[in-house]
Amino acid sequence: MSGDTTQEVQLQLERAQALVALGRSEEAVSMLHQLIASEPEIAPAWCLLAQAQGGVGDAQAALAAAERATALAPENDWPHRLRSAALQQLGDLDGAIAAAREAVAADPDNWRTHRRLAICMIVAKRDAGDALQAAERAVALAPNEPSAHHTLGAAHEMRGNHDEADRCFRQALALDPQYSPAHDALAHRQLAASGFGRAGNLAAAATGFRDAVRADPRADDSATNVERVLQVFIARLSYLIFLIVWLGSRIRGDTLGARIAPLLLLAVPAAFAVRFLSRLAPDLRKQTAYVAFHGKLAASSIAQTVAVALLILGAVAPGEGRSIGLGLAVLSSLCARLLLPRRRSLLSRIRRARA
Repeated sequence: MSGDTTQEVQLQLERAQALVALGRSEEAVSMLHQLIASEPEIAPAWCLLAQAQGGVGDAQAALAAAERATALAPENDWPHRLRSAALQQLGDLDGAIAAAREAVAADPDNWRTHRRLAICMIVAKRDAGDALQAAERAVALAPNEPSAHHTLGAAHEMRGNHDEADRCFRQALALDPQYSPAHDALAHRQLAASGFGRAGNLAAAATGFRDAVRADPRADDSATNVERVLQVFIARLSYLIFLIVWLGSRIRGDTLGARIAPLLLLAVPAAFAVRFLSRLAPDLRKQTAYVAFHGKLAASSIAQTVAVALLILGAVAPGEGRSIGLGLAVLSSLCARLLLPRRRSLLSRIRRARA
């Protein structure tokens, strides 16, 4: 290969790497296929192709490219890390862990190899102690890398060390305030800590997911998790409505007190909703309102709104109208609960970790 050819290949590799970093994986795949057609023995080209294929969601093609790179440069840790990432994406977690161990063996002083091993173990939910040790090694080798601290936080979370997990996530943000995965992880922690009396934590979770998307518009999981916060909000409103109707049904007769009681009890979910919405920034409040009544959550949100209206009407209705109204409120709220989309696993936020 002449000097001019070598320089041209290097330029093409740098362009492909830039495209992958920008998320323009399809363009990178096309460019790399052309390069490999003329220069099929260049391991970095196959590595970049594996990354780009992973970026477009073709894990099988990513694995094939990574295996070709491994054959060309078995002593290099990068192909092994890429094989591990592709196998993880394909659901072969044993293979992913084995490939990550090969990466560590190839370069034990590279923090990325230890981080990849930790990620595989966290996703597989096994060997929590080894996962923590690998993540700690990654941080020791690269104390200024936010992704290393984020992985260490995930390892602590796996072991139930929630305070340590929070500390690691916050350290990642201290190193890079725009590091999206740490925003997402802290938002998950807020969501887990939110309860019926902690609407503020629910609002903080929504804000964290919004910040994660702002930091990285490609953070699809964080965008989906804004919907998840609303799912939790709607589900908790359902439980509160069930409780109100049950308590209201315990009050017999058609007295003024029996009619007013459900309205007074309605102050509980009203306070929960007001506290949640008041803690949101104006732009996020508008976004949540839009998300609530459009797309996947629209049917559930409408059913819950109808449930509240029926609860109010049932509370003030005379005679049998009261029982009918409260019964329909429960039915509508139950429909709202059943119409909620199935929640995604918390581990989804690290399943797409880069090699």
